[in-house]
Amino acid sequence: MTRHLPSMQALRAFDTASRHLSFQQAAAGLNLTAFAISRQIRALEALLGTQLFHRNHRHVRLTRAGQAFLHDITAPLGQIDAAVARFQGSSGGRAVSIQAYPPFAIRCCMASRVHKTGHAGSGPRGSRESMPPGGCGSTA
Repeated sequence: MTRHLPSMQALRAFDTASRHLSFQQAAAGLNLTAFAISRQIRALEALLGTQLFHRNHRHVRLTRAGQAFLHDITAPLGQIDAAVARFQGSSGGRAVSIQAYPPFAIRCCMASRVHKTGHAGSGPRGSRESMPPGGCGSTA
């Protein structure tokens, strides 16, 4: 028998909406739209087979099932957050600072961009406009 687990996005949407009791505020906190939060929660409700929120025009409140589910997932989500933070911290996520003369740095950035995208950019050769907006290594 295959177990169907909810996505982390749906669990995050539910957790955040539960804390704020607002899909709009949850959306702002997760950089999503309120519609996206609503869809995630509807999918979660369909998977669980129960309604998690009572919905009004601008307000939501947890059902008893929603309260129980929030209680059950709060600690595991916290453990996942802590584990991710531990591994991100242990990977040596320190910034590296490199100093170089501008002509050399521009040539390196341009070579990197040409290698990644197949073209150098639209600005004049060697100018800052020909560098990607995000700097070296960016393909934006």
